[in-house]
Amino acid sequence: IPEDYGGAVDAHLLAANRDSGWKRGKGAGKGEWKMARKILVPIDLSSQSVILVENAKSLAKEGDELLLLHVVTEASHAGFHVPHVSTEKAREESMESAARDMEEFARRHARGIPFVLRFGVPYKEILAAAKEEKADLIVIGKREGGGVIGHAFVPQTSKNVFLKAECDVEAVHLPNEMREDEGKKSGK
Repeated sequence: IPEDYGGAVDAHLLAANRDSGWKRGKGAGKGEWKMARKILVPIDLSSQSVILVENAKSLAKEGDELLLLHVVTEASHAGFHVPHVSTEKAREESMESAARDMEEFARRHARGIPFVLRFGVPYKEILAAAKEEKADLIVIGKREGGGVIGHAFVPQTSKNVFLKAECDVEAVHLPNEMREDEGKKSGK
């Protein structure tokens, strides 16, 4: 709106020119708008992903949109390499398997939440997805000390996302997963 414009501005005209993140919510009255956030939740499909999704749901306010992201890496299918199968074919099979796993995860733990699958280096794909999806917030898992989050997200991933994201990042501290043999040793 030009600075020298002296007339009244219709709220609907302004809203039409705003970023698509502005939405009319149930709590908004006539002519009132509120900001809805898009929240990206990178998961690795481990049991800790359930904790991450639950935390993201609790952070979400009415009107916010959650989007799950799973990044398939070279390491995801490295153990299944068959010499006569092309790398592209192995990648395609890995993505198909990940899609089935994501659908099952979403059915069990994130009903109604859309998801995206990407292939590559986790932190790079998280950042790219956040930018493409115009995410306002990334909710990412973080472990204290060393180790990996599930099988894909090493601490370096969280660190790179924190340092390089163009949006807000919320860390959810995740417990170290107990290996099966550890539970047996302690008699649990």
